[in-house]
Amino acid sequence: MQTRFMVVKILSSGASFSGIKYNENKVSIGSAELMVSENFGLLDMDSKTRTLPEMESYFKAWSMNEKGTISKPQFHVAISCKGKETSGEELTRIAQEYIKKMGYQDNPYLIYFHSDTANNHVHIVSSRVNEFGLKINDSFERRRSQTAMKEILAQDPKLEVGEKVKQAKRYNFSSEAQFKLLLERDGITVKEKNEQYQFIKYGMVNYQLHKSEITDKIKAYQEPTVRVKQLKALFVKYKPVLSTEKFSEFMREKFGVELLFHAAKGKDTPYGYSIIDHSQQQVLKGSQILKLADLLTITPKANSLQSAAELLSTLAENNHLRYREFKQQLAQLGFELSPAGAVRLAGEEQTSLAISKDRINQVLYNDRLYEAGKFTLATPAEAEIIQRVFYLKKEDQLNYQFSNDNYSREQGKIILSDKLNSLLATGKELVDIAKESNYAFAKNRGEVYLVDQKNYVLYPMSELTSAKLNYAGINIIDADKPIYLGSRMEQSSGSFSEVAINLISLLDSGDQHEQENKRKNKRRIK
Repeated sequence: MQTRFMVVKILSSGASFSGIKYNENKVSIGSAELMVSENFGLLDMDSKTRTLPEMESYFKAWSMNEKGTISKPQFHVAISCKGKETSGEELTRIAQEYIKKMGYQDNPYLIYFHSDTANNHVHIVSSRVNEFGLKINDSFERRRSQTAMKEILAQDPKLEVGEKVKQAKRYNFSSEAQFKLLLERDGITVKEKNEQYQFIKYGMVNYQLHKSEITDKIKAYQEPTVRVKQLKALFVKYKPVLSTEKFSEFMREKFGVELLFHAAKGKDTPYGYSIIDHSQQQVLKGSQILKLADLLTITPKANSLQSAAELLSTLAENNHLRYREFKQQLAQLGFELSPAGAVRLAGEEQTSLAISKDRINQVLYNDRLYEAGKFTLATPAEAEIIQRVFYLKKEDQLNYQFSNDNYSREQGKIILSDKLNSLLATGKELVDIAKESNYAFAKNRGEVYLVDQKNYVLYPMSELTSAKLNYAGINIIDADKPIYLGSRMEQSSGSFSEVAINLISLLDSGDQHEQENKRKNKRRIK
């Protein structure tokens, strides 16, 4: 299969679904074939006898869910290859992948194969209205279309397997078995035929290589003595803290070192293991680093705690370490970390180790600073909201870079405004829209802002809609209110919504605190 050259063209939209008639006329004279028909409800049950008017009527009825707001609902695309190098079946597979990437997989759609020109090609006909009666996002559609096709072509098995073989050849290995191991872990079977290696995936030979290329590489192998010493030191330092499974996960995540255990068929107990050091592109026998019996030995709890304390000290040296990173690394070692700095062995209630308050506050702060930095901000008012929600220091406000890409921001605002107004027009409550779309709301200087947590942007509601809004059931973060019990905010971390929950609780506490003070003052006056 060769799919290295493919042209995708989005044809003109239309008020009617003329693309169906065009393709069906081709079918009637034998120069086109209907390959796929999906999501036509009851019409799918009788696809051989359904008529052209029935299909057109179905598309029109589907597209009317938007209450007439889309004037040209037809989505019509042509995908063609170079000459006849790609079959109708393969072009159809590519078209279905394309439909998924462009967001039309749940809509009714038709795929027709044409072979009446110099280049084999398919036509896709669908509706620009989704199952909820909303227009499918067509912003930067042609650019996204080209990107989608590039991603699909990258899935070519020949290219995929060929690239994997080239990557494996870059590693340093001492045996044929180690070379095969690099590929088998990616689901590629290696067989030999006529002094050639055949690389098989998806049930077919996708790449071949002469055996001499690997034989010569093995003959030139030299043991990486420096790296072997480094790995031995890592194994001695970290293995006592962990179970074999946890140690394997930790080495892969932390150092790019993968442990592969070998067991006889039907047996659970391994007879050996290999090490793939991805960071240095080395394949080693496990016995070169640590005997299997020593690797499988369970370390006493006291030794584990001692090694864990040393590891905590090492981790804490990183001033830019974030709470979630810290917590994840400890979890890999079999420990749980609380926002208060308590470290416990998983499943135990008793605190094993403790991290100082200043240190835990620093990693929590780094976490909030990281999450805040994901937002693209356009005004100081927006920065103040993010600053407040994530409880950041004033000096860190300088880290915000206001967006200069006004075009992208305006396009994003138009898309969000269209979506919001469309949903409001259907009678949906704002509270339900917010839950479904992961929106939050904040108020600063009397202006309510919508926080799009998926795209990390804020927009004033007054710029998104002129509709009268019902904020019932919605917690609006008031950035103008004073915060009481700020130390609780120091122990918060996570995404905007996660931190906001804590902030809203504190703001409510502040209201109660203020009301209590008023009551006390009244009693004093009396």
